[in-house]
Amino acid sequence: MAVPLLRDNDARRLFETPDLFVRNLQLQGTDTDAIRVADSTGYVVRMDRSCYTESVFLDHRIATLDDLVWRVPLGEMIEQFRAARPALRPLRFIFHTAFCGSTLLCRCLDTEGLVLAYKEPFVLHTYSAIRRQCAPQLAASLEDPSLLDLVWASIQKTYGTAEVAVVKPTDSCSNVAGELLQHQPDAKALFLYEPFEAFLISMLKSEAARQYLRGNLPRAEIDLRQRDLAAPLPSGNLSDGQAAAVVWLAMMGHCRDVLNNPDLDARSLDAAVFFAQPLPIVEKVAEFFQLGLAEEHIMEIERSGRLGGHAKFPGTAFDADARRLERSRWEAEFQGPLAEGVELLQAITADDAVCAPLPRSIAD
Repeated sequence: MAVPLLRDNDARRLFETPDLFVRNLQLQGTDTDAIRVADSTGYVVRMDRSCYTESVFLDHRIATLDDLVWRVPLGEMIEQFRAARPALRPLRFIFHTAFCGSTLLCRCLDTEGLVLAYKEPFVLHTYSAIRRQCAPQLAASLEDPSLLDLVWASIQKTYGTAEVAVVKPTDSCSNVAGELLQHQPDAKALFLYEPFEAFLISMLKSEAARQYLRGNLPRAEIDLRQRDLAAPLPSGNLSDGQAAAVVWLAMMGHCRDVLNNPDLDARSLDAAVFFAQPLPIVEKVAEFFQLGLAEEHIMEIERSGRLGGHAKFPGTAFDADARRLERSRWEAEFQGPLAEGVELLQAITADDAVCAPLPRSIAD
């Protein structure tokens, strides 16, 4: 069935209200040096504030007001942007290494009237893929607005001027972290991560996680080949430990680049610290992001039970202590893959401290 065209009166509100969410951009010409505007399309869904809260992620799992998807030609999106000229608002980003509590942190921060959380908007994932895999000039082939302007304006909308948009990109978006922070001078970022040993356990403890790891491997290899490594990446089939090392290093490399740049406003957070003291950390993140969460909002997080529920599976209990015990049982089993991964990390970086904690911790 053909996807209906978004009506003109709605298209005019595309960059004004979060009730119209650009779920994805289907761009043509990505195998060339220029996006073919006439052949490219945006896809829009209708939402309200509860939809954003209920959505686990803003991709195919998004919660919408109905089952309809509307299309908007890219040329029309550009015209509406030029007509509205939305000022780019400072966004707050939570980058992460996957399976480390980022969705839980977003749910804790999401507060009507103060914070609207965008959890893994696929439109931003699309942008990161273009920046990674396509010709460098492709993303720059759109001007007034740029492609990033369009994406930014799609994920900055809130339900009031006092609300701040907090954006949790997909884990593969770390390649554009520096670019995003430079795009708007007041943007801020938190890098929520797991040290390599904890990351390896997260990736190997289930078959679904292993498949997820292998699916991320091609992106990680592209990212690492663009860096100045001390030794080339190994060819052929990688062991589980080596695959985890490559994916982890690619994400952490982008994070370290941003954190080592004093001109960018960013902090790091070890996921274990968040799970050990969630409320104090939420308070520190809210203060860094300048979200205006008062003490009563922090206390409401505890009363609401958000910390005791699984962020991705509503209705399922979450126990941080049980998580730690489970991980202690996995540590002995994965000593072999861990040694393989550490050996590879040290070989391709020539850095014995490659597994050291990220700098600029928000917990300090």
